[in-house]
Amino acid sequence: MSDITTRLVSTGQLLIRSGIEIDLILTAMVQDYSPVTADRPGQLIFLSRLVSIDPVKRRVLLAFSDYKAANTALLKSASATFRCNHRGSQFGFTGVKSRLGSFKGQPAIEIDWPDMVLATHGHKNPVRTQVPTEPPDLRCRLPVGAIWLEARLVDMSLDGRAFLLGEPAIPVC
Repeated sequence: MSDITTRLVSTGQLLIRSGIEIDLILTAMVQDYSPVTADRPGQLIFLSRLVSIDPVKRRVLLAFSDYKAANTALLKSASATFRCNHRGSQFGFTGVKSRLGSFKGQPAIEIDWPDMVLATHGHKNPVRTQVPTEPPDLRCRLPVGAIWLEARLVDMSLDGRAFLLGEPAIPVC
């Protein structure tokens, strides 16, 4: 997460769409027991923490809040915006399809994996930029012997890990 932190401190805000980077951020929140909040209707505040994430099953588990009414309100809502002050920066993401779950025998709230995370850092005048609605469609041609195969770049982290979708003939390294 240090590359994200470096970029965040220099720019003031980031919109993170890389599934790899979202995984790294949410994993760090779980490991640090960082508190997570969500405002609910009726001046209820859901205060909890992430207890488990599963990027393969595309789900996030939150511990039950100590306030039962906030748990009930979250489970009844179609979506919620979660915020977390983590390692000196503010992170926000939307959780949809709240449902009852469990973690290590304790009740939990399960939400779908967020498609993006917004990160901000304490700049007084953050730079506002127009965010594209969809990430760019990046394609590459890979030489395999005497032929070229096409692939589409799906996701790439700041440390160089990437996911490519391509033909089955592309060798896996």
